[in-house]
Amino acid sequence: MGQGKQICAKWNHIQDAYEMDNTSGKFRILHKLTDYHVVPSKLASKKMKVSYAAQVLSHSMASMIHLLTQKGITVNNKKMEESATGTAEILSFFDTLFDSVNGTSLYGEGGKKLKCIVSQTSGHIQFWRDARRSLCNMYFMKDGTTEKCTPPSLINWRTTLAGLEHLLSCLKVVKFPKKQWTTEEICTLIDAFGEQKFVGPKGFQRCLYWSSIPNLEGYDTHLPKSDDFPGRPTAGVVAATSSSKEDLNTPLKDT
Repeated sequence: MGQGKQICAKWNHIQDAYEMDNTSGKFRILHKLTDYHVVPSKLASKKMKVSYAAQVLSHSMASMIHLLTQKGITVNNKKMEESATGTAEILSFFDTLFDSVNGTSLYGEGGKKLKCIVSQTSGHIQFWRDARRSLCNMYFMKDGTTEKCTPPSLINWRTTLAGLEHLLSCLKVVKFPKKQWTTEEICTLIDAFGEQKFVGPKGFQRCLYWSSIPNLEGYDTHLPKSDDFPGRPTAGVVAATSSSKEDLNTPLKDT
């Protein structure tokens, strides 16, 4: 990972850091974590949640393990193994990976450079390419065995990153309209989708979505058949889709 070096991460390092942090009372660093985040026997009894993964594979946990390892801190006769630095690096990698696909601000904040919108200079693309290579080389091993396994999550992350890069390349050729839609214009477009009226917020959302897409230039303009839209659109109202169904169904090659 990184410069071709092999790194090993162990779950018991995470559990040790959690237990050592628990002795700090109200001054805990990992205050969001509970036994259901970390203790294996209790993990199995709870439904899997993305929020749990994000809270464990976090910058706080990586920093805690790194600090305990580098400073050789002993808590209740427990000391972090030197090899735990590898665990800290892996946790930091996944924390950055989560940030890179969850940015909502214009610029990264709090030292998280990739927790922002994607741009030509944001560094997302290069990080995603490096991350895909690292994910390709990752595998899991059970304690006391030499059997390697690659869980679906690692494969799916590679697919997601490849898809995001592909989406960005497509968006580069799309021209978004500069005008702001008025309520009257939106209602006119929605009414144009036939005699059947769509009641409720979900129906309105679907109609608004398909009404707005024609303003993205660079796509073929034909209305796909869908159970969501039983009414026939009037002339001049079109929806944009991919020019080929094969484009949508063909999996991206992981290079």
